[in-house]
Amino acid sequence: MEDGFADQYPACCNSGIGSAYGGRYSKSKKFNANHELLDSSVHIDINDIQLYAIFCGFNGGSNAAKFSMNRMVYEIFQDQPIKTIMMSREIIAELHRKFANVARRYMDMMTDSLSERFILKDQNDEVNANAISELDQKIREGCTAIVALRIECDLFVLNCGTSMAIAITDDPSDPVVRINDQLHENENPVEIERLKNIGVDPENVLKPTRAIGDLHRIIAVPDIYHVVIQNNWRYIVLISDGVVQNLKEFQVEDVAMEVYERLKEDHTATSTAQSLVDAFARKHLDAYTRNMVENGFTFSNQREEMTVIFVKLEHDNLYETFKSSTNSTLDYTQSTTDGGPVQPYVDVLPKSNKPDIQKFLLDTTKLFLDKSL
Repeated sequence: MEDGFADQYPACCNSGIGSAYGGRYSKSKKFNANHELLDSSVHIDINDIQLYAIFCGFNGGSNAAKFSMNRMVYEIFQDQPIKTIMMSREIIAELHRKFANVARRYMDMMTDSLSERFILKDQNDEVNANAISELDQKIREGCTAIVALRIECDLFVLNCGTSMAIAITDDPSDPVVRINDQLHENENPVEIERLKNIGVDPENVLKPTRAIGDLHRIIAVPDIYHVVIQNNWRYIVLISDGVVQNLKEFQVEDVAMEVYERLKEDHTATSTAQSLVDAFARKHLDAYTRNMVENGFTFSNQREEMTVIFVKLEHDNLYETFKSSTNSTLDYTQSTTDGGPVQPYVDVLPKSNKPDIQKFLLDTTKLFLDKSL
């Protein structure tokens, strides 16, 4: 899949993307950017379907993020494409299947590297140490994903990792709606229980506990949420896991409310998204500087890369269309498909009839989990 595949699709005119490099602070409190963007993001509007997505690379996973984003766009719009006439349950099932395809395709790309690593390890030759180290780094690359698909009043949010989707309302008593209520991290009781049930120590799996790629994450199975856009919703905001991590690092307890308080609509959707990212960057610098003065170097001097997608909701004629829509369900649900979650593409449960490649990946996963990150 070519890196620029998604660029052929028209951008959504009522949305914009803002970003900020990751990097480190010097002792003089100056921020030094990495100048390498690991995140890939997209906002598309075609055939009455809007797609908004952020794929966040980690461990140098810019290629993982680019591939996964472009492949997801292909899956949604070209390979048995999502259509407006489909029922909600069909869309949810298709999104599960399509995301599994993305994760599987990426893992297929890693098979040669995994094979080469095993061959070099079996040779037990110190000369191969550098080559093995390079392969280890490549295998550790991965990305998380937050994907929002809007069809008229129906919003489908797919999350694999620790990014967030948030709706901002015009109700001052209830201004924020958290759309994905679960983050895949080893502080989440749900994830802790899941990992224990498959015999994995949660402390050996760094967050995010789900992602495409990096075998430390075990699975790339997303949560999918279906919500109906309410008449009092003004904006939808997607924030990357870098935003979440940066805010949490300095004791922001309610990340969604922080987004609401920092959000100020600017001239364009893009400038609004960028101003929001800039506000987070200033807050991070202020908090880091204050911590240096008050407590010394008790926090990391690193700032994660940040990406925000801002969507301005236009309600004109939306609900007239909604009244005649056969797709919307008029209910508010937060669940995966009725049949339960799909199977992970890396199956950590041994089966006697498992193909050799699955056993190969299973053994590799266990090997990495036994090593300290």
